[in-house]
Amino acid sequence: MKREKQLRKEMAILGATFTTILLLAGAGLLWVVLDRNDFFLPGVKQGRCIANLERIAHAKAELARDRDLTNGAPITTDQILDYVEGGAHSLKCPAGGTYSINPVGRSPQCSVPGHEMK
Repeated sequence: MKREKQLRKEMAILGATFTTILLLAGAGLLWVVLDRNDFFLPGVKQGRCIANLERIAHAKAELARDRDLTNGAPITTDQILDYVEGGAHSLKCPAGGTYSINPVGRSPQCSVPGHEMK
């Protein structure tokens, strides 16, 4: 009887451990699919990049308004950082592209083909 109780306890522990391992493996796989592998979900990185470009465009518009800048006025990344929520580290293309801020009146651009504001 005592041995049977001990076996049940050990089986419960093994079951809980196995369940935990399965949950962690599933969460890891989901992370890979959603965040690291554009093959399974095409357009995810592109969508994130376009959202960043829109944030840059909004920051440029605010800066131009605050400083009375007109079309063609050059703008640097450093100038818009105060207007971008999350700061400079949030302005990275998830596909590894680089952003061109561009002057007032021109949309920001990404170096990755297809990553463009509409």
